[in-house]
Amino acid sequence: MSIDVRPATVFEDVRAVLGPKSPTANVCWCLGYRIPSKLNNELSGPARGEYVRQLCAAQPPPGVLAYDGEEPVGWAAVARVPRPPSPATARSRTSTTCRCGPCGASASAPGTASRASPMR
Repeated sequence: MSIDVRPATVFEDVRAVLGPKSPTANVCWCLGYRIPSKLNNELSGPARGEYVRQLCAAQPPPGVLAYDGEEPVGWAAVARVPRPPSPATARSRTSTTCRCGPCGASASAPGTASRASPMR
């Protein structure tokens, strides 16, 4: 198996790795730590995917995708400017990360159990 890492510029590939099973679902898309809380709460259903589509078309792209051949199999978010910590994470001694699979989305601190589906 040869893994190739490429910029996340193809929305359909990002959707294959991060998108929810139902297009109307109000789940992560790995946005929770990228955008302000108010916007994150306002984006629901298909609007979340459309926001990610716009990110994929922008420079720099929102992250990188890992490919096994032509199949997207992994994701890593990359942001130039991290979102300021929320009051909850500012008090935390662990860093909070988003672990999304085709999305049983959950956010967990490293070393804690995550309910997210494993990446394919």
